[in-house]
Amino acid sequence: MATLKFKNYFIESFSFRENNNFDIESENLDVDFNPKAVVNIIEDADMAAVLLSCTLGDESKIDCPFTGEVSLTGIFEIEYDKSDNEDVKLANDFLSQNSITILFPYLRSFIADMTLRTNKFPAFILQPFNVVEMVKDKDSVTVRRLKK
Repeated sequence: MATLKFKNYFIESFSFRENNNFDIESENLDVDFNPKAVVNIIEDADMAAVLLSCTLGDESKIDCPFTGEVSLTGIFEIEYDKSDNEDVKLANDFLSQNSITILFPYLRSFIADMTLRTNKFPAFILQPFNVVEMVKDKDSVTVRRLKK
């Protein structure tokens, strides 16, 4: 059985750009949210570094007030039986799903704060999304096993 302990997180990078194509009269806001994650399992250290990133918005849409990007990294301690192939697979799935679930509120909070501080738009608060579906999408989540 795998165990996971959240240690810390930090913002890697962020950017924010006002969309010059935005129609200020628009009553409906349309801000795309495209998340990705890279789960780096460092086997020799019993830890994982999980990079959760997203792109926001689409400049070509007149209902989109801004575009942006945010990347953050979470550090986790992990324990599992490395000699048991089934436990290794379960650890991959468990770590991917749960680490993203743990990090998502930090990403959501940062995006809301970043957009609020522009003083041009109300805070943009990400809606909840299905992490399980994200993990199933092989283009959205990459798991890498690394040696120290």
